[in-house]
Amino acid sequence: MPMTSEDIDEMIALIAVARKRPLNFGLCMGKKPDSTVFFLHRMKAGEVLARQAKKEGDTAKIAAGTVEARGKVLTLTCTDDIPPGIAKSLKRFLSSIDMPMKVIAIDAMGNVAEAEGEESEEEDQVPQKSAEASLDAQPVPETDRLAATWEKVAPSISAMVQTAVNVGADKATQLAAAWEMAQKAAGQGKFNDALAVAAKIRPLLQGMEATPVPASAAPGAESSEAKSWVSLEPTLAQLFETAMRLNPENRAKLTAAWSMASEKAEAGDFTAALQIAARLKPALDLVIQGGSTGTAREIPKDVVPFQKSRVIWSTTRSVMMKEMAKLESAILSACAGDAELAPIATEVTSLRARLDVFDTRLEDVLDEITNTPEGAARSALKVQARGALDDYVKALESDFFLDVDDENGFVQVAVAASARKALGAISKVLS
Repeated sequence: MPMTSEDIDEMIALIAVARKRPLNFGLCMGKKPDSTVFFLHRMKAGEVLARQAKKEGDTAKIAAGTVEARGKVLTLTCTDDIPPGIAKSLKRFLSSIDMPMKVIAIDAMGNVAEAEGEESEEEDQVPQKSAEASLDAQPVPETDRLAATWEKVAPSISAMVQTAVNVGADKATQLAAAWEMAQKAAGQGKFNDALAVAAKIRPLLQGMEATPVPASAAPGAESSEAKSWVSLEPTLAQLFETAMRLNPENRAKLTAAWSMASEKAEAGDFTAALQIAARLKPALDLVIQGGSTGTAREIPKDVVPFQKSRVIWSTTRSVMMKEMAKLESAILSACAGDAELAPIATEVTSLRARLDVFDTRLEDVLDEITNTPEGAARSALKVQARGALDDYVKALESDFFLDVDDENGFVQVAVAASARKALGAISKVLS
C-alpha cells in the first residue's frame, strides 16, 4: 500500500536530517512510482526498516543501508545486493511527491551501481565513505553500541522500579510509567531516548527508601563509573580547552573524541565515556606539554575571535541539550502518573529532535577559518558561517522556540535564550 501522508511528511523531515549526517534507510520498490515505500530512521537498523517497508510494499525488491543528502542528490549506500532499477524507482517516487532529486545507489565498497537524474555543477558529488572519529580502534555502529548499553542498564533499573512499586515508595507510580515509556522506546529501536529516561530516573530510584535490590541486579559498577566520570569531567574539559588554545595538528581528532565521550556520558554509557577519556587525556597532556616547549602551532591573533566563537557555540549546544533534558524531566514528573496527562508524557522523547536544526555546521566552518589565512578562502568560509547562523536564527523564530523557555507550562528553561545570546555574539565576529 502507498505510504500515508504522515509517513511521507516524516520521510521529508528525515531527508533534511540526512543533509547533516547519514541515516539508516529501508526501501521497497513499488510496481508504480507512488507505491514505493521509503523509510528512514535515526536509530533503527536498515534491515529492520527494509522488512517494515516490504510488509507495506507491493514487491519483494528491497534494499537497506544508509542515506545521505547533498543539494539535489540523494545517495544510498546499500549493505547487501542492490535490486536493479532502485535509483529510477526512488527518483520517480520522489518526483511524484514534488521532491525531485537525483538518486545514486552505491554498494558497500563505495562503487556506484546506479545513478538516475540530472545533477547541476553546484550540487555535491557522491560523498566519500567516512569512518566515525576515534583515537584507535574501528568503531562499533552507533545503534549496536546503544543497544548493548540498554541491555546492560535495563535489568538493574527494572528491578529497582519493581522494588519501588512493591514497597509503595513515593512517586513509584510515576517512575514506573516513565520506565514503561522507556521500554517502549527501546522496543522501537529508540535506544538513545530510552537511555535518556533511564539516566533521569536512576538517581531518583537510588534515593528511595526501599527494600534493597538483589545483588544480582544492583547497579554497583554503573554507579561507581558514573561517579568516576563526574569527578573526571571538569579536569578533562579544562585540559581540552587548554589544548585547543594551542591549535594542535590533531585538533579535529581530539575534538571528535571529546564530543564522543560527552555524548556517551549524556546517554548514561559511562563505561564507554571513561574508555575514551583514558585515551584522550594522555593525548591532551602531550599537546599541552608540546605547547609549553613551543612545538605546538600558535593561533594567529586574527583568528582568535573565530576560535572563541567555535567554543561558544559548542558549549551552547551542550547547554541547550541539558536545558531540554530539564524540560523533559519536568514533563515526565508532572504527567507520567496522571492518566489524563499521560499522552503528553509519551511525547517527551521527541523534544530533543527539535534541536537537530542546531547542528555542527557553524562549529566546523569556524574551525576551518581558524586554519585558513586571510584572503578569499577565509571570506568564502565566513559567508558559509553566516549562512548557518542565519538558519539557526530563523529556527529560533518558530512558535516552539518562542515559547519553550517561559511558556512551556512546566518549568522555566533557557533553551532558546542560550542560543540567541551565543549567536548574537558570534554574529558580531562574522560581521
